[in-house]
Amino acid sequence: MKKLLILLAGAILLLPAFAFAGNPSPWPPIGTEVEVFQLEGDAWRSLGIGDPGAFARAFTSLPAVGDSNRQFWRIDFQNHASVAQWVRWSITGTRWDWFVRKPGCYAADCIGFTIASNYDVDILYAGFDDLLYQGTGGVTLTIPVWYATWNLGTPPPPASDEWIPAALMNGKDILIPDSEQLHQGLSAKLWNKICVQQSNSACEYEDDAVVVIELKRIKPWIDPETGYFRPLQ
Repeated sequence: MKKLLILLAGAILLLPAFAFAGNPSPWPPIGTEVEVFQLEGDAWRSLGIGDPGAFARAFTSLPAVGDSNRQFWRIDFQNHASVAQWVRWSITGTRWDWFVRKPGCYAADCIGFTIASNYDVDILYAGFDDLLYQGTGGVTLTIPVWYATWNLGTPPPPASDEWIPAALMNGKDILIPDSEQLHQGLSAKLWNKICVQQSNSACEYEDDAVVVIELKRIKPWIDPETGYFRPLQ
């Protein structure tokens, strides 16, 4: 192990380089919690002690003492940081509203979304389907729907494989791997296409769906429900 020679009060301390072997920090942590300060602009702001919603917490442990006439003392130190996975995302809208005067096929760039994270992220889809007639009676009770992830300012070609029928979205598991681009943030547009037929009765049509973002590396000291620190006890 690489050693650093430091002159301290006329004695020589042999210090190993900080080791980062990848061993996880224990939780609950051993030792004593100490106050953490976060840099905001050019000033330090206290994060206090014991706050489960704090951005960072720190603990000190393994005290050591010495008392003898030895010439050299070797004191091993370790500095370890356990970094949680985070995600930051935004969606320009979670609802589409079509107002259709005449039958036909229509497409629109309905939403944009961005996502950033510091590790792999899964995107899961459920509940997608054609729009369902909301009244009683009616003739053709559904309006076919397709979706496409497409970053251009005009829709994909009508027959393009980019258009995915709504029901085929269900069960899709899109893994976004850890990368520099993901850390900085990825953006995309979700296009929506509907085909209103002459046989669709005048009424309201609707479908409700769910998109789930899953973080793939949750630390044992993070509460997966709240995203805050787990209790110390």
